[in-house]
Formats: sequence, structure tokens, C-alpha cells
Amino acid sequence: MCRLQKHAKKEDEPWCAMFTWWCAQRAGYWGWADPGFAHCQQWCDWARHNGYLRCDPGYKPVPGDLFIKGPCTGWVCTHTGVVIGTDPGGRIITIEGNTSCPCGGTGIWHKKHPRFGGGYGIACYVHMPEHL
Repeated sequence: MCRLQKHAKKEDEPWCAMFTWWCAQRAGYWGWADPGFAHCQQWCDWARHNGYLRCDPGYKPVPGDLFIKGPCTGWVCTHTGVVIGTDPGGRIITIEGNTSCPCGGTGIWHKKHPRFGGGYGIACYVHMPEHL
């Protein structure tokens, strides 16, 4: 994570958005957001500006979409990660950086979430375009 941390404003800054940006780069989205998105709000702003933000509760996320957590008021984003699938109950399966695990500490983990949640739950998705 040291290579990602260079995009943060301070060394101990949360790095979930940097991890998500790193995943997007590895998936073939090279160069379109350099030097990287170091903050969740940058993902929200970019997606909203370019028409990729999906906040309709009927939206069904697909693998490769990014999720955005936050109170959904004033577009304050608090966490992000990558959707890798759904389970039979309709929850999304994700991979996330800078997130807690049941064993304690933070790191990169798979998690499951309801598709949409109020309060600080999932508020929106970023549907990554096939070509940029």
C-alpha cells in the first residue's frame, strides 16, 4: 500500500479510495484518473459528472461496479470498494481496502452488504464504463 499512500495528503489517511483506484487501474482503466483518486468524494464527483453514478434503489450492481457508502446527504462519501458478485440472498459481495475484519485490525477483505442501506450504508454505485 506504500505506492498508493503517496496519493494521500497525510500518511495515516484512510486508503479505501486509493485501493479502489488501484483495482480500476489493474482492470485496464489506465491513465484516465492519474495520479489517482485518493478520496471517496473524488469517485462520487467523477461518476456524477460523467453519468456513471447509480443511486436508484432498483439498480442491480454487477461485478466491477464500485460501491459508495455515506449518508447520501450533501454527497458526503465515507467508504468505497469493488463489487465482485452477489449471494443468493441478494447481498453484494465486495473486496475492500482499509476495512475492518472480524479478527481485528484493517486490511483488504471480502465482505457482504445489503444492496442499499440507509444512514451510512451503501448509497450509490459507480457503474464502470466498458471503454474510457
